[in-house]
Amino acid sequence: MHYSDPYVQSFELNGKVLQSVSLNPAVLRSMDCVVVLTDHSIFDYAMVAADSSLILDTRNALKNFPGPNLVGI
Repeated sequence: MHYSDPYVQSFELNGKVLQSVSLNPAVLRSMDCVVVLTDHSIFDYAMVAADSSLILDTRNALKNFPGPNLVGI
């Protein structure tokens, strides 16, 4: 499990410390599913849409990038 957040560099979950990773095409392609929980303007959502096989967008951050790999709530 990985996450990316420019404002939260790390956090502990079930005794394990997770570190924020930088998003790039290789990281996105390695994920089974990308979940958008916060709409940070710093992210390149065009890259997220292009390089993710499945995206669950809970914030409507990718509204301008519709595609078959995008599931919105």
